[in-house]
Amino acid sequence: MKKIAVLFSGRGSNFAHIINTLHNKELEIVVALTNNPKAEGIEIAKEANIPLVIIDSKAYTNREEFDAVVVKSLQEYHPDLTVLAGFMRILTPIFTEQINAINLHPSLLPRHKGLKAIEKSYEDEHPEGGVSVHHVSSELDGGEVILQQKILKKSLSLEEYTVAVRSLEKELLVEAIQQELNIEGFNMTDDNQDLFQRIGVDISKDKINIDLTKTKDFFSELEGIFKEKAENIQEDISMGKEDLAQNIGIKIDNENINIDFGKTKSFIEELGKKIEGFVEEIDEAVKNIDKR
Repeated sequence: MKKIAVLFSGRGSNFAHIINTLHNKELEIVVALTNNPKAEGIEIAKEANIPLVIIDSKAYTNREEFDAVVVKSLQEYHPDLTVLAGFMRILTPIFTEQINAINLHPSLLPRHKGLKAIEKSYEDEHPEGGVSVHHVSSELDGGEVILQQKILKKSLSLEEYTVAVRSLEKELLVEAIQQELNIEGFNMTDDNQDLFQRIGVDISKDKINIDLTKTKDFFSELEGIFKEKAENIQEDISMGKEDLAQNIGIKIDNENINIDFGKTKSFIEELGKKIEGFVEEIDEAVKNIDKR
Protein backbone atom coordinates (compact mmCIF):
# COMPACT_ATOMS: atom_id res chain seq x y z
CA MET A 1 0.00 0.00 0.00
CA LYS A 2 1.31 3.45 -0.94
CA LYS A 3 2.15 5.92 1.83
CA ILE A 4 1.49 9.65 2.06
CA ALA A 5 2.20 12.46 4.49
CA VAL A 6 -0.32 15.29 4.91
CA LEU A 7 0.67 18.82 5.97
CA PHE A 8 -1.88 21.34 7.25
CA SER A 9 -2.04 24.60 9.17
CA GLY A 10 -5.69 25.10 10.08
CA ARG A 11 -9.08 23.37 10.18
CA GLY A 12 -7.90 20.28 8.33
CA SER A 13 -11.11 19.81 6.33
CA ASN A 14 -9.23 18.57 3.27
CA PHE A 15 -7.12 16.36 5.54
CA ALA A 16 -10.31 14.87 6.97
CA HIS A 17 -11.64 14.20 3.47
CA ILE A 18 -8.46 12.33 2.54
CA ILE A 19 -8.86 10.21 5.67
CA ASN A 20 -12.49 9.39 4.90
CA THR A 21 -11.89 8.71 1.22
CA LEU A 22 -8.46 7.09 0.95
CA HIS A 23 -6.87 6.24 4.31
CA ASN A 24 -6.53 2.49 4.88
CA LYS A 25 -8.45 1.89 1.66
CA GLU A 26 -6.26 2.91 -1.25
CA LEU A 27 -3.28 4.22 0.73
CA GLU A 28 -1.99 4.87 4.24
CA ILE A 29 -1.45 8.28 5.79
CA VAL A 30 1.74 7.55 7.70
CA VAL A 31 2.09 10.98 9.29
CA ALA A 32 0.28 14.30 9.62
CA LEU A 33 2.39 17.40 10.20
CA THR A 34 1.39 20.91 11.16
CA ASN A 35 3.26 24.14 11.82
CA ASN A 36 0.44 25.45 14.02
CA PRO A 37 0.13 24.06 17.58
CA LYS A 38 -3.46 25.38 17.69
CA ALA A 39 -4.62 23.93 14.37
CA GLU A 40 -8.03 22.24 14.53
CA GLY A 41 -6.72 19.50 12.26
CA ILE A 42 -4.68 18.16 15.19
CA GLU A 43 -7.82 16.62 16.70
CA ILE A 44 -8.68 15.04 13.35
CA ALA A 45 -5.31 13.28 13.30
CA LYS A 46 -5.71 12.11 16.88
CA GLU A 47 -9.22 10.75 16.29
CA ALA A 48 -7.96 8.80 13.28
CA ASN A 49 -4.93 7.49 15.20
CA ILE A 50 -2.56 8.95 12.62
CA PRO A 51 0.98 9.78 13.82
CA LEU A 52 1.17 13.52 14.38
CA VAL A 53 4.15 15.89 14.27
CA ILE A 54 3.81 19.49 15.48
CA ILE A 55 6.63 21.84 14.51
CA ASP A 56 5.86 25.41 15.54
CA SER A 57 7.14 27.61 12.72
CA LYS A 58 7.28 30.60 15.06
CA ALA A 59 10.07 28.91 17.00
CA TYR A 60 12.50 29.23 14.08
CA THR A 61 14.39 32.31 13.00
CA ASN A 62 14.20 31.64 9.26
CA ARG A 63 12.40 29.49 6.71
CA GLU A 64 15.43 27.37 5.88
CA GLU A 65 15.88 26.28 9.47
CA PHE A 66 12.20 25.34 9.77
CA ASP A 67 12.16 23.50 6.44
CA ALA A 68 15.20 21.43 7.43
CA VAL A 69 13.40 20.16 10.53
CA VAL A 70 10.25 19.38 8.52
CA VAL A 71 12.25 17.46 5.90
CA LYS A 72 14.01 15.42 8.57
CA SER A 73 10.70 14.55 10.22
CA LEU A 74 9.05 13.52 6.94
CA GLN A 75 11.98 11.38 5.87
CA GLU A 76 11.59 9.29 9.00
CA TYR A 77 8.22 8.06 7.66
CA HIS A 78 9.31 7.44 4.05
CA PRO A 79 6.14 8.70 2.32
CA ASP A 80 5.72 8.10 -1.42
CA LEU A 81 4.03 11.49 -1.66
CA THR A 82 3.59 14.51 0.59
CA VAL A 83 0.30 16.39 0.31
CA LEU A 84 -0.01 20.04 1.29
CA ALA A 85 -3.64 20.42 2.36
CA GLY A 86 -3.88 23.99 3.56
CA PHE A 87 -0.26 24.22 4.68
CA MET A 88 0.29 27.97 4.91
CA ARG A 89 4.02 28.16 4.39
CA ILE A 90 6.27 29.43 1.60
CA LEU A 91 8.75 26.60 1.17
CA THR A 92 12.43 26.91 0.36
CA PRO A 93 14.58 24.69 -1.88
CA ILE A 94 15.64 22.81 1.25
CA PHE A 95 12.14 21.34 1.20
CA THR A 96 11.26 21.39 -2.49
CA GLU A 97 14.45 19.72 -3.68
CA GLN A 98 14.13 16.81 -1.26
CA ILE A 99 10.40 16.18 -0.87
CA ASN A 100 8.01 15.00 -3.58
CA ALA A 101 4.95 17.09 -2.78
CA ILE A 102 1.73 18.39 -4.29
CA ASN A 103 -0.32 21.40 -3.26
CA LEU A 104 -3.93 22.51 -3.55
CA HIS A 105 -4.68 26.07 -4.67
CA PRO A 106 -8.13 27.71 -5.07
CA SER A 107 -7.62 29.35 -8.46
CA LEU A 108 -6.92 28.42 -12.06
CA LEU A 109 -3.16 28.79 -11.95
CA PRO A 110 -1.18 30.71 -13.05
CA ARG A 111 -3.92 33.18 -12.14
CA HIS A 112 -3.91 34.56 -8.59
CA LYS A 113 -1.00 32.92 -6.84
CA GLY A 114 -0.70 33.40 -3.11
CA LEU A 115 -3.29 34.60 -0.61
CA LYS A 116 -6.95 35.56 -1.19
CA ALA A 117 -7.09 33.55 -4.40
CA ILE A 118 -10.82 32.85 -4.07
CA GLU A 119 -11.73 36.51 -3.71
CA LYS A 120 -9.39 37.55 -6.52
CA SER A 121 -10.76 34.83 -8.82
CA TYR A 122 -14.33 35.85 -8.09
CA GLU A 123 -13.64 39.50 -8.80
CA ASP A 124 -11.54 39.15 -11.96
CA GLU A 125 -12.71 39.57 -15.56
CA HIS A 126 -12.92 35.86 -16.39
CA PRO A 127 -16.29 34.05 -16.49
CA GLU A 128 -14.87 31.12 -14.55
CA GLY A 129 -12.70 30.47 -11.54
CA GLY A 130 -11.70 27.09 -10.21
CA VAL A 131 -9.21 24.91 -8.41
CA SER A 132 -5.70 23.63 -9.24
CA VAL A 133 -3.49 20.90 -7.84
CA HIS A 134 0.19 21.32 -8.69
CA HIS A 135 3.63 20.01 -7.90
CA VAL A 136 5.43 21.98 -5.20
CA SER A 137 8.44 23.99 -6.29
CA SER A 138 10.48 26.79 -4.76
CA GLU A 139 8.29 29.29 -6.64
CA LEU A 140 5.10 30.10 -4.74
CA ASP A 141 2.23 28.20 -6.44
CA GLY A 142 4.49 27.90 -9.47
CA GLY A 143 5.00 24.17 -9.85
CA GLU A 144 3.70 22.10 -12.75
CA VAL A 145 -0.09 21.84 -12.72
CA ILE A 146 -1.41 18.30 -12.31
CA LEU A 147 -5.16 18.90 -12.47
CA GLN A 148 -7.50 21.85 -12.85
CA GLN A 149 -11.26 22.19 -12.88
CA LYS A 150 -13.36 25.25 -13.64
CA ILE A 151 -16.35 26.74 -11.84
CA LEU A 152 -18.62 29.15 -13.69
CA LYS A 153 -19.16 32.29 -11.61
CA LYS A 154 -22.32 33.46 -13.35
CA SER A 155 -25.23 34.05 -10.94
CA LEU A 156 -23.15 32.93 -7.93
CA SER A 157 -22.59 35.17 -4.92
CA LEU A 158 -19.10 35.23 -3.40
CA GLU A 159 -20.35 32.99 -0.59
CA GLU A 160 -21.84 30.48 -3.04
CA TYR A 161 -18.71 30.54 -5.17
CA THR A 162 -16.56 29.93 -2.09
CA VAL A 163 -18.67 26.92 -1.09
CA ALA A 164 -18.36 25.52 -4.61
CA VAL A 165 -14.56 25.97 -4.54
CA ARG A 166 -14.20 24.30 -1.15
CA SER A 167 -16.28 21.35 -2.27
CA LEU A 168 -14.35 20.94 -5.51
CA GLU A 169 -11.02 21.18 -3.70
CA LYS A 170 -11.67 17.95 -1.83
CA GLU A 171 -12.57 15.88 -4.87
CA LEU A 172 -9.78 17.27 -7.05
CA LEU A 173 -7.14 16.72 -4.37
CA VAL A 174 -8.16 13.07 -3.96
CA GLU A 175 -8.08 12.59 -7.73
CA ALA A 176 -4.61 14.14 -7.94
CA ILE A 177 -3.29 11.89 -5.16
CA GLN A 178 -4.65 8.84 -6.96
CA GLN A 179 -3.09 9.99 -10.22
CA GLU A 180 0.32 10.70 -8.72
CA LEU A 181 0.44 7.32 -6.98
CA ASN A 182 -1.05 5.44 -9.94
CA ILE A 183 -4.00 4.36 -7.84
CA GLU A 184 -7.05 3.42 -9.87
CA GLY A 185 -9.74 5.62 -8.42
CA PHE A 186 -13.17 6.78 -9.40
CA ASN A 187 -13.25 10.26 -10.95
CA MET A 188 -16.28 12.43 -10.26
CA THR A 189 -16.75 13.70 -13.80
CA ASP A 190 -19.92 15.44 -14.96
CA ASP A 191 -21.18 12.16 -16.40
CA ASN A 192 -20.54 10.31 -13.14
CA GLN A 193 -22.17 13.07 -11.12
CA ASP A 194 -25.22 12.85 -13.35
CA LEU A 195 -25.30 9.07 -12.95
CA PHE A 196 -25.22 9.26 -9.17
CA GLN A 197 -28.03 11.79 -9.14
CA ARG A 198 -30.12 9.46 -11.28
CA ILE A 199 -29.68 6.58 -8.85
CA GLY A 200 -30.39 8.73 -5.79
CA VAL A 201 -26.93 9.87 -4.65
CA ASP A 202 -26.45 13.63 -4.55
CA ILE A 203 -22.95 14.97 -3.84
CA SER A 204 -22.75 18.74 -3.45
CA LYS A 205 -21.55 21.46 -1.09
CA ASP A 206 -19.62 19.10 1.18
CA LYS A 207 -22.73 17.00 1.81
CA ILE A 208 -23.80 13.57 0.65
CA ASN A 209 -27.54 12.94 0.43
CA ILE A 210 -28.77 9.46 -0.37
CA ASP A 211 -32.30 8.57 -1.43
CA LEU A 212 -32.29 4.77 -1.31
CA THR A 213 -35.94 4.64 -2.33
CA LYS A 214 -35.07 6.52 -5.51
CA THR A 215 -32.17 4.12 -6.08
CA LYS A 216 -34.42 1.09 -5.83
CA ASP A 217 -37.17 2.73 -7.90
CA PHE A 218 -34.67 3.58 -10.63
CA PHE A 219 -33.56 0.00 -11.11
CA SER A 220 -37.09 -1.29 -10.68
CA GLU A 221 -38.29 0.93 -13.50
CA LEU A 222 -35.49 -0.29 -15.71
CA GLU A 223 -36.60 -3.80 -14.85
CA GLY A 224 -40.06 -3.01 -16.11
CA ILE A 225 -38.77 -1.52 -19.34
CA PHE A 226 -36.60 -4.53 -20.07
CA LYS A 227 -38.75 -7.26 -18.62
CA GLU A 228 -37.44 -9.91 -20.99
CA LYS A 229 -33.87 -9.35 -19.77
CA ALA A 230 -34.75 -8.75 -16.13
CA GLU A 231 -34.55 -12.31 -14.88
CA ASN A 232 -30.77 -12.19 -14.47
CA ILE A 233 -30.88 -8.96 -12.47
CA GLN A 234 -34.05 -9.68 -10.47
CA GLU A 235 -32.05 -10.72 -7.42
CA ASP A 236 -29.89 -7.59 -7.58
CA ILE A 237 -32.67 -5.01 -7.81
CA SER A 238 -35.32 -6.65 -5.62
CA MET A 239 -33.30 -6.66 -2.41
CA GLY A 240 -34.06 -4.58 0.66
CA LYS A 241 -32.67 -1.11 1.14
CA GLU A 242 -29.84 -2.20 3.45
CA ASP A 243 -28.69 -4.96 1.10
CA LEU A 244 -28.98 -2.63 -1.88
CA ALA A 245 -26.93 0.04 -0.12
CA GLN A 246 -24.22 -2.49 0.70
CA ASN A 247 -24.07 -3.78 -2.86
CA ILE A 248 -23.73 -0.33 -4.41
CA GLY A 249 -20.98 0.63 -1.95
CA ILE A 250 -22.89 2.71 0.58
CA LYS A 251 -22.24 2.10 4.29
CA ILE A 252 -24.40 3.88 6.84
CA ASP A 253 -23.14 3.71 10.42
CA ASN A 254 -25.04 5.84 12.91
CA GLU A 255 -24.57 9.40 11.58
CA ASN A 256 -21.72 8.57 9.22
CA ILE A 257 -22.15 7.78 5.55
CA ASN A 258 -19.28 6.32 3.55
CA ILE A 259 -19.39 5.67 -0.17
CA ASP A 260 -17.07 3.29 -1.98
CA PHE A 261 -17.26 4.79 -5.47
CA GLY A 262 -15.27 1.94 -6.95
CA LYS A 263 -17.78 -0.59 -5.62
CA THR A 264 -20.67 1.53 -6.84
CA LYS A 265 -19.16 1.70 -10.31
CA SER A 266 -18.52 -2.07 -10.32
CA PHE A 267 -22.11 -2.77 -9.31
CA ILE A 268 -23.47 -0.60 -12.09
CA GLU A 269 -21.07 -2.10 -14.62
CA GLU A 270 -22.15 -5.60 -13.61
CA LEU A 271 -25.77 -4.67 -14.13
CA GLY A 272 -24.80 -3.33 -17.53
CA LYS A 273 -23.25 -6.65 -18.48
CA LYS A 274 -26.40 -8.51 -17.47
CA ILE A 275 -28.51 -6.45 -19.84
CA GLU A 276 -25.97 -6.50 -22.64
CA GLY A 277 -27.22 -5.37 -26.01
CA PHE A 278 -29.63 -2.83 -24.58
CA VAL A 279 -27.22 0.03 -23.87
CA GLU A 280 -28.85 2.50 -26.23
CA GLU A 281 -32.33 1.57 -25.06
CA ILE A 282 -31.28 1.99 -21.42
CA ASP A 283 -29.88 5.45 -22.13
CA GLU A 284 -33.13 6.45 -23.79
CA ALA A 285 -35.11 5.00 -20.90
CA VAL A 286 -33.03 6.92 -18.37
CA LYS A 287 -33.68 10.16 -20.25
CA ASN A 288 -37.40 9.42 -20.15
CA ILE A 289 -37.22 8.72 -16.43
CA ASP A 290 -35.44 12.03 -15.85
CA LYS A 291 -38.21 13.91 -17.68
CA ARG A 292 -40.95 12.58 -15.41
